[in-house]
Amino acid sequence: MTSDARFQTHHAFDKKNRRFSFTVPRRYTKLKFLSAGAQGIVASAVDQACHNTKVAIKKMQNHFVGSKIARRALREFVLLSKQNHPNIIKFLSVFTPQETKDDLEDIYIVMEYMDLTLTDVIDAPIQLHHEYVSKFIYQTLCAVSHLHCQGIIHRDLKPCNLVVNKKGKPELKLLDFGFARLITPRVEEKMSAYVITQWYRPPEVVLGIQDLREYKTAQKFELAYSEKVDVWSIGCILAEMITGDVLFKGSDNKQQWQEIVKKMGIPHHYISTLDETIARSALDLASKVSLSSLDDVISDEFFPAEKENPQKFWTAFHARDLISKMLEIDPNHRYSIAQALRHPYVSSWNNELNDRREHAARIDPGYDGRLDEEELPINELKSIIFEEVKRIENSMDIFGGM
Repeated sequence: MTSDARFQTHHAFDKKNRRFSFTVPRRYTKLKFLSAGAQGIVASAVDQACHNTKVAIKKMQNHFVGSKIARRALREFVLLSKQNHPNIIKFLSVFTPQETKDDLEDIYIVMEYMDLTLTDVIDAPIQLHHEYVSKFIYQTLCAVSHLHCQGIIHRDLKPCNLVVNKKGKPELKLLDFGFARLITPRVEEKMSAYVITQWYRPPEVVLGIQDLREYKTAQKFELAYSEKVDVWSIGCILAEMITGDVLFKGSDNKQQWQEIVKKMGIPHHYISTLDETIARSALDLASKVSLSSLDDVISDEFFPAEKENPQKFWTAFHARDLISKMLEIDPNHRYSIAQALRHPYVSSWNNELNDRREHAARIDPGYDGRLDEEELPINELKSIIFEEVKRIENSMDIFGGM
């Protein structure tokens, strides 16, 4: 609760009539439930202080139950607040109705509103034209390229974290920075394997998760990974946009590895480079599946002639070629974001301005990566989060003069 009269509590209801409370500045009215997840609840609202513009408000929850989740909350609003890219959701403000760090419970992020998630688009009964598939993947690559230029790995790319508009030219934007991470030599050695929603995890993450192995040892295995994890996830999303179905739909990490091998083949050379225990388990699981091929899964039936455009390389051949290069099991041989942007299936969207932007020098992300290297007490993290929220609050008029 808050004693500040400039805040007002609204209630939004989901389809099951569950009530969610939002305590927000009075400038925001007509709140409507949009979605709920483990880390937060999102509602749309009308901003009376900005020409009745529609916005999205995310109420972050459960962020003080542990230090990992608290750091995730901090990363989400700090990293997003520093972004300025047409394919990354626009940050508008962050605030808390609580007045002291001891009372801090709720953090709200205000963002621009977009009509649909990419999941909604994929689930629609009409097959996507390859012009839209190509453009949406290109825009995703541009957004992630911008992050990689800052040394940031997103680590949670999936259709529901990509949003699109319904009116005007089709535009796609990336959101949700809770799992994002700055890459430094120290951090790269310590990054958790428990990232990325299972169906979009690359092999180096799947194989780094403890429950994959049947051989019990006291040693903890975590395979090193890099920004190439984002490339794999985008390859999965591209395949899903074309077929309308998840490409690697494993029920657990063992089955996830088998689904990957089934469609992409057994990577004997890559497996030979792994720790012996991981390699034995990976080969044992791989030997139990019947192999198919990417051509079988993404067949020509998904490319009717009227939806292809050979002049712009929007064809079955080029789509499968890009997917296969982004889904290379060995990350050392997998496409980079820069290589994917130059691929014929998406390169027709390139222009000189975009090319300069996506190949820019490394940018300062404005986030202290040392927070991800240290195990700070939850109370200390809470103080850091409160001070950062208030710092951003004080840099803008969160009440809009109301």
